[in-house]
Amino acid sequence: MKNNIFSKIKIEFIKNFIYAFMAVMLQIGIVQLLILPLISKTMTGEQYGLMLTIISIVDIIAITLGAAICNVRLISHSIYKKESLQGDYNKYCIIYGSISAIISIIAATVYEQAFSISTLLVGIMALMAFFFSYSQVSIRLNKKFHYDIVSSLLMGIGYFSGYSIYKLTGLWQYIYIFGYGFGGIFCGIIIGKFYKEPVKSTSLFKKTNKQILELSSSSFIKQLITYADRLILYPILGGELVAIYYAATLVGKIVSLFTNPLNSLLLSYISKPQNGIRKYLIKILIFSSGICFLLYWLCFLLSKPILLILYPQYCNAAMSIIHITLLSAMIEVVICIITPFTLKVFNTSLQVIVSIISTLVYFIAMFALLKTYKLIGFSIAVLLSSITKISIITFFSLIYGKIDIKRKKSFIQE
Repeated sequence: MKNNIFSKIKIEFIKNFIYAFMAVMLQIGIVQLLILPLISKTMTGEQYGLMLTIISIVDIIAITLGAAICNVRLISHSIYKKESLQGDYNKYCIIYGSISAIISIIAATVYEQAFSISTLLVGIMALMAFFFSYSQVSIRLNKKFHYDIVSSLLMGIGYFSGYSIYKLTGLWQYIYIFGYGFGGIFCGIIIGKFYKEPVKSTSLFKKTNKQILELSSSSFIKQLITYADRLILYPILGGELVAIYYAATLVGKIVSLFTNPLNSLLLSYISKPQNGIRKYLIKILIFSSGICFLLYWLCFLLSKPILLILYPQYCNAAMSIIHITLLSAMIEVVICIITPFTLKVFNTSLQVIVSIISTLVYFIAMFALLKTYKLIGFSIAVLLSSITKISIITFFSLIYGKIDIKRKKSFIQE
């Protein structure tokens, strides 16, 4: 009987992962492989680099905050359910959504060196991105992952609608406003019915908010490194090199994006093991590393043909650093796979520790190498940061049970 239940859960998990995988494939296929390459042919390298930089600002702030609230709600769901509490999350949405929009507008104004309709649209784009990112929780909590595909199809319609408006107005922000907007309305309003939830605080408001801040802080620092090519390279080396670096990281980032649904999906299903935790974590590290080793060589072989189709103008320059950027991306995939398990085992403060140390390594290496070696030096700094992250996670996994570290004591799903 127990084996039958386990088999059903296993089959359901695989089925739902396929749904989530197909959904992300649709999103990536439309934006990364169709929309962005089309836009790149209508802009100069400098303009395209600026657009990528502003998109990264929205991703770092809005997507990060929305995803953090989504993941904390998944982690803490059993506690709220057990205590029959409703509330908090609409309040978090109002607070953090407003913060996302304001910071995005300010940052876009700084990069564009002017306040205009373009920067105001970036604020609306940030709101839509935040809401869409958080609204994924409605699908994860109900485990109705086939809705991911519907959401992605609606986003695709939104992206193409926005692209049509971009062709008329020259304002690329409409692409993302419509894309995120269509997806967010479906997930948050139609499926999640968030408007029915009360806008009030519960007794867990402060405790849950602390988790959101911890998780979003670590994710924020991680995203800073992920998008540092745009935030740092643009003002120092210009938009052309941003476009080249983006092309060089495209294949690796696409693989990384495919693992993102796995993160929330695993949080929806897994619970903390009662024993053998150290062995459990090491097995996951070895398994994910083996997969990523194979992925590295597959991506390396496919990179040039893909870049010749999508970004022929940047292909040769991008291929000179592809071996470094791909290795960084594969390490990040391993980290992405192990993160849901470490969130169940360790306190969320571990994520902050990992992020702070790896960021210090990144900035020290970048300032030491960027001036002399330019893009190659920048790529090596990103790689060293990724190696630092996986080393810390491996260390904590190996010493689990031997010394007293901050292990997870609350918000464990039963």
